[in-house]
Amino acid sequence: MRKRKITPKEKLDMLAVGGFTRIPNILIAKLVAVPLNGTEARVILLLCRLTFGWANKENDTPSIALSLQNCVDTLKVSKSSAQDALERLTDSKIVTRTELGVGRGYD
Repeated sequence: MRKRKITPKEKLDMLAVGGFTRIPNILIAKLVAVPLNGTEARVILLLCRLTFGWANKENDTPSIALSLQNCVDTLKVSKSSAQDALERLTDSKIVTRTELGVGRGYD
């Protein structure tokens, strides 16, 4: 018996089991042109997951509250590594930092 070929749509459906995050192509195109270290890239992926993955939008600009401790806990990195990565991303204007009610967050 011959095996049936799997269509591209079926491949995508198999990959999407458990969900997926749709990231705009323009964002990916811009990010691949920027030299990022591993922690910075992981912070960007975390932000994408928490914004685009949950379809959180505020005035057409994806926005979430992300604390330094949340980065440390989720990425399993030291506090200084997470802080350095967030500072480099904000200095280069890839990520913006805003004041929130009690503390500060990153968008």
